[in-house]
Amino acid sequence: MPIQEVTHGAHVIFVDPLQRDDHRWTARFQICRAGHIVRDWEDIEMPEGFISPQLALSASVLLAEHRPPPKLTPDRRPIDVAPAIQERFMTALFSRPRIAVPLLVTTLAASASAATLTVVVEGAQGRQGAVRAAMFRDAAGWLKADSAVRADIAALDSVSGGNVTFVYADLPAGRYALSVFHDANNDGKLGTNPAGIPIEPYGFSRDARGRFGPPAFDDAAIDVQGDQRVTIHLH
Repeated sequence: MPIQEVTHGAHVIFVDPLQRDDHRWTARFQICRAGHIVRDWEDIEMPEGFISPQLALSASVLLAEHRPPPKLTPDRRPIDVAPAIQERFMTALFSRPRIAVPLLVTTLAASASAATLTVVVEGAQGRQGAVRAAMFRDAAGWLKADSAVRADIAALDSVSGGNVTFVYADLPAGRYALSVFHDANNDGKLGTNPAGIPIEPYGFSRDARGRFGPPAFDDAAIDVQGDQRVTIHLH
């Protein structure tokens, strides 16, 4: 991935995603102000190909200890300017979930065109905690806790094979998008490191991924017109 440039207030943050020998990823930061480097190439671990808004915004923490500005070498200059990062990321969408068995059947509203959407979540790590899922119907409410049409949870200690299945019955025809994560410590929110990087597995319908934060609603939306089965892979 190319070096990205993010503006945060009076500071310009260069973010350089690097893949290490062990196939894990690191985000390397360089922070400049008024043409001077105030923090030079700090490394923070990150999931593959993912830079969250918090990753860039919380880089301001690195400003607490300014260093004398070294010379900016050509190989450290940005080669691409990224679009503005999204302002938010999912952290605690599911603070008041409805407890469910692993095979969860939920009814929204019966209609002549009602369908059943079966969602299989794969990739939970271990059997601790639970898998939490939230369903949204439009872009305006996407990833806003109070706009979720459903927020559900399935405990992993009673599942076999590490997969969880949510079944949404009597679902009116339309577009729906889901966000899920493995709440390993069962604290009701997506765990992140101090830089805002998710440290618990998460995923979205259609296995959508965003470039700078979560994917857009349109990228994750499923067009439900009849009975359908989809799989979401946690990563």
